[in-house]
Amino acid sequence: PFFETLPARRGRPHGGDASDWVKRADEDEAAARRRIDAATYTIAELLRNGTTTFMDFGAQLPMQQALLAESERLGIRAYLAPAYASADWVGGEDGRLVRDWDEEKGRRGLQAAVDFIGEHAGAGNGRIRGILIPFTTELMSLELLRETRKAADSLGVPISIHAAYNVVEFFQIVTEHGMTPIELLDSVGLCASDVLIGHGNFVAENPRMNYPAGRDLELMAKGGATVSHCPINLARRGRYLDSWATYRKAGVNVALGSDTFPRDMIMNMRCASLVGKIMSGSFLEATAAATISAGSRRAPRPISRSSTSPAAARCASVRCATRSRAWSTSALATTSIPSSSTGSRVSRAGGSTVSTWSRSTGSARRMPSGCGADGGTGTLPNAPPRRRARGRSRLPADRDGRLYRGRRVHGVTRCGKEASFYTDTL
Repeated sequence: PFFETLPARRGRPHGGDASDWVKRADEDEAAARRRIDAATYTIAELLRNGTTTFMDFGAQLPMQQALLAESERLGIRAYLAPAYASADWVGGEDGRLVRDWDEEKGRRGLQAAVDFIGEHAGAGNGRIRGILIPFTTELMSLELLRETRKAADSLGVPISIHAAYNVVEFFQIVTEHGMTPIELLDSVGLCASDVLIGHGNFVAENPRMNYPAGRDLELMAKGGATVSHCPINLARRGRYLDSWATYRKAGVNVALGSDTFPRDMIMNMRCASLVGKIMSGSFLEATAAATISAGSRRAPRPISRSSTSPAAARCASVRCATRSRAWSTSALATTSIPSSSTGSRVSRAGGSTVSTWSRSTGSARRMPSGCGADGGTGTLPNAPPRRRARGRSRLPADRDGRLYRGRRVHGVTRCGKEASFYTDTL
């Protein structure tokens, strides 16, 4: 949690959107208008960056209602419902941060989310769908987590929760329950394939936690839970996923999200790739193909393509996850990817293909399924003469043609020599 900014003094309302789980009856018209403006800006930015589906990750009922209205008006797809928790972080009289528990408020919040989903799921010609959001592990009672699991099974909706996202949260759960946050989720059935775990970077296996015998990655991989990795958000706070290679080898499904300004998923892919290479100690990890895959083929399993409209199934897309507040709304997004910097377009519709084109001629050429975007191997056949590949880093291929797992493009240099270009750059 943002301990330096978010907690209010005990007994005083919070000035932001998190002041209550339900809309206040005495709210003035100006405040309501500001929420609509925030929702409009949020959705406009998502659409501007190619996002067609977003998931809110924590805003309360007033903001959800504003997002609902603007989603219907502007035509975006959305997974919406107010978040809830059993407690809030507050500042005590002596300046200490404590959790103010109110189990009844948590149950009311869950019921408000269930009612919201029941009332609005399927709105906007099927573009509005529901999701349950128990906010963070350290602010949830075990009973409310179990009730969340039952409600999600009954409604058939996915779940998202912040877990293993903060050092304080990690050791608070260990102290109180004798298990890590991920182990706690697993014990109540929330390490499943319909669960999206926000951040998940402070797992037991993280060397900075100095925690023995960690098995968090194993549990997430076994249960099929998806980690929503928000690289820019973490980098701005001097944090990172440690490491992309470790999660990949453990079999954990990793998706990308923003969780902050700007809601630019290409920027998040680039950041994930660069930081992932550094933390993995290898430029063969967190490749461009892998980060694109994290937003498409390996995108959040809870938001499957079968759960969207027929039009969504036909669109070229990349998915990503984020969070929202009244001032910063977030998304689990389905994004079409035209890459103006590399002259390529990734298409995920009906089997994977990657099209590349020449800016001078405007002609498009197709790479077979299994190349590039799918993380497989392959080269662009019959490269035209005197046309250099778009890759920024150019390294010679080995004699067996197996350089960098095949993520290369054959071409002819301006000097007429045949060469292979390393194209793993976002």
